[in-house]
Amino acid sequence: MRTLHYRIKHFGVHAGQSPSDQRSTILLNEITVVLLLIQSLVYFDFLLGAQSIIYLWVPIVTQLATCLPLVLNYFNKTSAAKWYFNIGLSIFMTLLVISHGWELRADYAYLVFPITIVIFFDKVWEYLVQFGVLIGLYLFAHHCINNYEPILSHIVLPQHGIIIYVGMLSSAALIVGRFKNESFNYQQKISNNLEELQNKQIKIEEQNKALEVANTELERFAYISSHNLKTPIRTIKSFSDLIERKIKKGQTEELGEYISFVKQGAEQMHLLVTDILEFSQLNETEKISTEEVDILDVIRFIYVLIKDNSDRNVEIEFANLPSIYTNRSFINSIFQNLIENAVKYNDNDTVCIKIKYELKDGHHLFSVKDNGIGIAPEFHEKVFRMFERLHNNQSYKGTGIGLAMTKKMVERLGGEISLSSSPGTGSTFYVLLPGAVLSDEEDVEESIQEMYD
Repeated sequence: MRTLHYRIKHFGVHAGQSPSDQRSTILLNEITVVLLLIQSLVYFDFLLGAQSIIYLWVPIVTQLATCLPLVLNYFNKTSAAKWYFNIGLSIFMTLLVISHGWELRADYAYLVFPITIVIFFDKVWEYLVQFGVLIGLYLFAHHCINNYEPILSHIVLPQHGIIIYVGMLSSAALIVGRFKNESFNYQQKISNNLEELQNKQIKIEEQNKALEVANTELERFAYISSHNLKTPIRTIKSFSDLIERKIKKGQTEELGEYISFVKQGAEQMHLLVTDILEFSQLNETEKISTEEVDILDVIRFIYVLIKDNSDRNVEIEFANLPSIYTNRSFINSIFQNLIENAVKYNDNDTVCIKIKYELKDGHHLFSVKDNGIGIAPEFHEKVFRMFERLHNNQSYKGTGIGLAMTKKMVERLGGEISLSSSPGTGSTFYVLLPGAVLSDEEDVEESIQEMYD
């Protein structure tokens, strides 16, 4: 029954119609069905009391005329259906009133048509035309009934008026119900739009805060970058001036040493510019791509790279590392920076690095532990800041941007990085990354348990 009601309501509703036309089509369908039902009830008695077969044309023509809006809706002629309903049917209703008399109570329709005119149309000239036609038809019907005897008044029964009266009330109820539904829908849309606006406002505020942080970071970045670039530039300029003066005086015995200082300054500036460029690229807001990355393969590759490019004895212990979904480039750089730092800041004959993994509360937790020089607790936050070095360039070469880049990459992956260390006992860096589906999670958990046992 509900399916039949839905099909009748949406008869002639087309996907390409505007929401307004779709609503008009549905309302026209509902009112037309009510009118057809009223006519069927009325003309059942009418046919029983008819004195001649010629009276059959009245119910047939009436029903066909009433069905025409459904036909127009089916052929996607919504505008024509609305005009016909308000003008064509009002003309036909006037003929019924003239032929049957006021006793049929068809004149109640004069109270319904003004409502449908207002609902279906929104232009002033449309109102004027249709209200003018409706008023003219009412006056014409009134004139005819007052001056001529209705030819079918003798077969009008009291219950006919009651049926039409109930039918017109049902039509009015349909219209009011449609108004209530539309009002509720508009309220829902307004509520949804307000909620969407609030969400957008929250996002805008978050973006503004992020922008303020980014601007502050950019200002600090520009200040520190310019400050750190001045040192190698001063070195290059100073020794270039010395070389120029020595050449003018013909003193060439110290030129080789001075040139080496110039080269060192140029190399330092090259490193700074390269690191600054890489760090600035990490501030991009584009979504980073992810794929399944075997962390074991990543560590093996870095281990071979470190051994081939270092004269130190480096031992890295790792086992049962998982495959996780992450950005391959970032994860390579993160582990490479941590392992290279473990080698660089280490005065032991043998560098020992232990890499462990555990699945913690649905997140991937990696730890990189070394036996290096360690870091005092008061500097644990400082080491992650850009250009914040704890040692001079003579003791340990570098630009002071490696851990800052590592922290930025971890954060871009949606994770966190922290440090546990004290002087002389080595350092342990913890990298916590968002959890994702592992390639073989059960085997990995069993392997981790065996490793810790």
